[in-house]
Amino acid sequence: MPDRNENLRREAARCLEAAKNSKDPNSRAELIRLAQKFLELAGHQPSVDLDAILDEYNAQQMTGRPGDAQPVAQQQQQEQPPKKEE
Repeated sequence: MPDRNENLRREAARCLEAAKNSKDPNSRAELIRLAQKFLELAGHQPSVDLDAILDEYNAQQMTGRPGDAQPVAQQQQQEQPPKKEE
């Protein structure tokens, strides 16, 4: 029967795999943080390089990947002349 630490490491690996496949940046970041917590609870130095994963994630956030996010349209409000009273 697997011990608690092994289960925690397995869950961390599942989180990292889900993060790799996620298209939502918020979900991806949360899954990476969750994996890190699982590994900390297991008292285990990760066999995966979380720093490299986080660096890759941050680079994707900075450069963006096509199709991940829709461009944001901004509108500017123009000052309107006062209404004339009739």
